[in-house]
Amino acid sequence: MTLIGVLPASLPTARAQLPLTAKCNAVGNFSLDDRIAGCTAVIETGTDKLQSVIFAHFRRARFYLQKGDVDRAIADYDQILEHDPNNLVALLDRASAYVRKREIDAALADYEKAVELDPKDVYAYQGRATARFDKGDIDGAIADFGRVVLIHPDNFSAYVGRGLAYNAKGEPDRAMADCNRAIEISPEQGTGRFCRGDVYYKKGDFDRAIADYTRAIELNPRDENAYRNRGAAYYQKGGLDSAIADYTQATLLSPTDKQVYYNRGAAYHTAGDLDREIAEYTQAIQLDPKYKDAYYRRAFAYEAKGDFDRAIADCDQVIQLDPKNAKAYRARVLRTSRPARLPGRWKT
Repeated sequence: MTLIGVLPASLPTARAQLPLTAKCNAVGNFSLDDRIAGCTAVIETGTDKLQSVIFAHFRRARFYLQKGDVDRAIADYDQILEHDPNNLVALLDRASAYVRKREIDAALADYEKAVELDPKDVYAYQGRATARFDKGDIDGAIADFGRVVLIHPDNFSAYVGRGLAYNAKGEPDRAMADCNRAIEISPEQGTGRFCRGDVYYKKGDFDRAIADYTRAIELNPRDENAYRNRGAAYYQKGGLDSAIADYTQATLLSPTDKQVYYNRGAAYHTAGDLDREIAEYTQAIQLDPKYKDAYYRRAFAYEAKGDFDRAIADCDQVIQLDPKNAKAYRARVLRTSRPARLPGRWKT
């Protein structure tokens, strides 16, 4: 037998015999669990080599994130920062992990510390801008995206982010300028078109919005947001079939986006399909049991079907979630005292 014939069979054995600690950073076809075990071995046996331990925590955190175990990743970043409180990379990585968990306050605290450590770090400002936007601090987000542009004048993501923030603030002209600049910087990235599509949508120019969302989808066929927003633009134009098709594609790409099911429910309402409308709101509520708008709209759908007990129960849910919701009180009283379909039931 030749040496060439022996080598392929011997490789798996050699890989299996690799020391456990080496799997943390080895090149090869190792599973995430193997790599995590390897990093754990480095951490447990390398207490006298602090830099090796810190590096293993970084590696293990990355592998945990790939598995979707965000809590354990955060625990690794905690360990790093316990030994090195000013580790900028660990702060930024932990902040990003907090964002994945929707723990925005914790993310903001890390971004604040990162900005203090390096007032010129683009990633710190971008992260804080996004977190501020998520918290509803639109002006703060605009200011941070502006700082990024000052440091890095051709930063595509900063122009997109600031454009979306200006649009949310109701300043479409500034938003349009930023979105156009993003497209100039990187025309092959779909988010620039998405940004401009949102501005056109806000302006009520649904044809141009659809054109930009369509281009965004061509550049990135997995852009769930572009499908969802194009569906909304089609809905505004009365194109129910196109709207429902886009919402359906969005649910395939992002099955946990409650807003898409809510929007598709509204489209089915307009189409007169009460059963599907109710099913969509129910799915949205399963994703978020505190989604009061879905309860409110489902109450109207149940009322239209003559199911007044369920309509009242949904009004009760809205009131429980929002005790000051006057519309829900009025709707419940009307359904309790007058069991008949109310005209203009979608007026709010």
